[in-house]
Amino acid sequence: MTRFAILVVLPMLLIVGSAVGAPAATVRVDSFRWTQRTPATNPAAREEAAMAYDAASRKTVLFGGFKDASTAFGDTWTWDGASWTQQHPATSPPARMDAAIATDPRTGHVVLFGGSSLAGAEDLGDTWTWDGATWTQRHPATSPSARGEATMAADPTTGKVVLFGGRTREGPGYQGDTWAWDGVTWTQLHPRTSPTPRTFPVSASDFAQREVVLYGGIDMTGTPTDTWTWDGATW
Repeated sequence: MTRFAILVVLPMLLIVGSAVGAPAATVRVDSFRWTQRTPATNPAAREEAAMAYDAASRKTVLFGGFKDASTAFGDTWTWDGASWTQQHPATSPPARMDAAIATDPRTGHVVLFGGSSLAGAEDLGDTWTWDGATWTQRHPATSPSARGEATMAADPTTGKVVLFGGRTREGPGYQGDTWAWDGVTWTQLHPRTSPTPRTFPVSASDFAQREVVLYGGIDMTGTPTDTWTWDGATW
């Protein structure tokens, strides 16, 4: 199992250990702000792509997205903190937009699920993992139904990846189910309480509180402003 460094933030002081047992590096931080970067090479302009941090390779991975009704992307790019590099893996997911993506805390690699084909013509229900060099399609015994616009994040409590919501082009439309990926297969969870079925929610891992935080999206009533947390067992 991959071990991650501990990040401690003190007022005006950042202490980072690059690996378990490694000496910490101390950096003086005078302010926290967004900085626009201007790398020599960029991915093509796009929207609704998927991006997550590959802890194993220590790079950020970007996949897919779309530009217009006739242009969907199936390319893979990595960001190393200074520049983008297009990768040319031996295998790759088909082009798509609105895929769910997250870092698998058990391996440090990236897991990607579903999305929609060009212009949302087809819902996708495939699972892929990125190991820092190539994509591998996984064939779990069970999977969430094909969908796009779901959200996914690592669960700090269980060490699994949690998927929630999304939308299917057929059937009930907005989804409100919760699934967990353990590195081998998907398992549907049945929490006591749950957010309303919705599309386009956002979620992230809160390692300090050991929970997943979910916010907003679009449900049958409009655009809710509700906040939910997942503790490993229920919302």
